[in-house]
Amino acid sequence: MELEMKKDHLLTGFIPGLIMPMLVGIAYYFYTFGFSSSENYTEVFLREEMLSPLLAIGCFFNLVIFFLMLRRYMERSAQGVVIATILYGIWIVIMKMF
Repeated sequence: MELEMKKDHLLTGFIPGLIMPMLVGIAYYFYTFGFSSSENYTEVFLREEMLSPLLAIGCFFNLVIFFLMLRRYMERSAQGVVIATILYGIWIVIMKMF
Protein backbone atom coordinates (compact mmCIF):
# COMPACT_ATOMS: atom_id res chain seq x y z
CA MET A 1 0.00 0.00 0.00
CA GLU A 2 2.90 2.34 0.76
CA LEU A 3 4.37 1.99 -2.72
CA GLU A 4 1.02 2.64 -4.38
CA MET A 5 0.51 5.88 -2.47
CA LYS A 6 3.82 7.27 -3.77
CA LYS A 7 2.60 6.84 -7.35
CA ASP A 8 -0.61 8.76 -6.67
CA HIS A 9 0.19 12.27 -7.98
CA LEU A 10 -1.54 14.69 -10.31
CA LEU A 11 1.24 14.30 -12.89
CA THR A 12 0.81 10.52 -12.90
CA GLY A 13 -2.63 11.07 -14.39
CA PHE A 14 -2.08 14.39 -16.15
CA ILE A 15 0.68 13.17 -18.49
CA PRO A 16 -1.20 10.07 -19.73
CA GLY A 17 -4.32 12.23 -20.03
CA LEU A 18 -2.43 14.54 -22.39
CA ILE A 19 -0.81 11.72 -24.36
CA MET A 20 -3.88 9.51 -24.95
CA PRO A 21 -5.69 11.85 -27.43
CA MET A 22 -2.44 12.22 -29.37
CA LEU A 23 -2.01 8.45 -29.52
CA VAL A 24 -5.56 8.09 -30.79
CA GLY A 25 -4.77 10.66 -33.51
CA ILE A 26 -1.64 8.80 -34.53
CA ALA A 27 -3.51 5.48 -34.58
CA TYR A 28 -6.24 7.05 -36.71
CA TYR A 29 -3.57 8.40 -39.06
CA PHE A 30 -2.02 4.98 -39.62
CA TYR A 31 -5.46 3.37 -39.95
CA THR A 32 -6.67 5.92 -42.50
CA PHE A 33 -3.59 6.91 -44.47
CA GLY A 34 -1.20 4.03 -43.88
CA PHE A 35 2.36 5.24 -44.22
CA SER A 36 1.76 8.27 -46.45
CA SER A 37 3.46 11.54 -45.60
CA SER A 38 2.59 13.40 -42.42
CA GLU A 39 2.19 16.62 -44.43
CA ASN A 40 -0.79 15.03 -46.18
CA TYR A 41 -2.24 14.12 -42.78
CA THR A 42 -2.02 17.64 -41.33
CA GLU A 43 -3.28 19.18 -44.57
CA VAL A 44 -6.39 17.00 -44.61
CA PHE A 45 -7.20 17.55 -40.96
CA LEU A 46 -6.67 21.30 -41.01
CA ARG A 47 -8.50 21.77 -44.31
CA GLU A 48 -11.48 19.62 -43.42
CA GLU A 49 -11.63 20.78 -39.79
CA MET A 50 -11.32 17.27 -38.45
CA LEU A 51 -8.83 18.05 -35.72
CA SER A 52 -11.34 19.03 -33.03
CA PRO A 53 -13.60 15.97 -33.51
CA LEU A 54 -10.54 13.74 -33.46
CA LEU A 55 -9.35 15.30 -30.21
CA ALA A 56 -12.82 14.87 -28.74
CA ILE A 57 -12.76 11.17 -29.59
CA GLY A 58 -9.28 10.95 -28.12
CA CYS A 59 -10.52 12.53 -24.90
CA PHE A 60 -13.20 9.87 -24.73
CA PHE A 61 -10.41 7.31 -24.37
CA ASN A 62 -9.22 9.21 -21.30
CA LEU A 63 -12.15 7.56 -19.54
CA VAL A 64 -10.27 4.27 -19.70
CA ILE A 65 -7.29 5.80 -17.91
CA PHE A 66 -9.59 7.56 -15.44
CA PHE A 67 -11.42 4.41 -14.40
CA LEU A 68 -8.18 2.39 -14.19
CA MET A 69 -6.80 5.01 -11.80
CA LEU A 70 -9.96 4.93 -9.70
CA ARG A 71 -9.95 1.14 -9.60
CA ARG A 72 -6.41 1.23 -8.18
CA TYR A 73 -7.44 3.85 -5.59
CA MET A 74 -5.29 6.54 -7.19
CA GLU A 75 -7.66 9.47 -6.74
CA ARG A 76 -5.06 12.21 -7.26
CA SER A 77 -3.95 10.62 -10.52
CA ALA A 78 -7.57 10.39 -11.64
CA GLN A 79 -7.87 14.11 -10.92
CA GLY A 80 -4.88 14.70 -13.20
CA VAL A 81 -6.68 12.87 -16.03
CA VAL A 82 -9.75 15.04 -15.47
CA ILE A 83 -7.64 18.22 -15.57
CA ALA A 84 -5.99 17.13 -18.84
CA THR A 85 -9.40 16.34 -20.34
CA ILE A 86 -10.77 19.72 -19.28
CA LEU A 87 -7.79 21.47 -20.90
CA TYR A 88 -8.43 19.54 -24.13
CA GLY A 89 -12.10 20.51 -23.88
CA ILE A 90 -11.22 24.18 -23.59
CA TRP A 91 -8.87 23.85 -26.58
CA ILE A 92 -11.60 22.13 -28.63
CA VAL A 93 -14.10 24.87 -27.81
CA ILE A 94 -11.58 27.57 -28.81
CA MET A 95 -10.86 25.75 -32.09
CA LYS A 96 -14.60 25.52 -32.83
CA MET A 97 -15.08 29.25 -32.20
CA PHE A 98 -12.32 30.41 -34.55
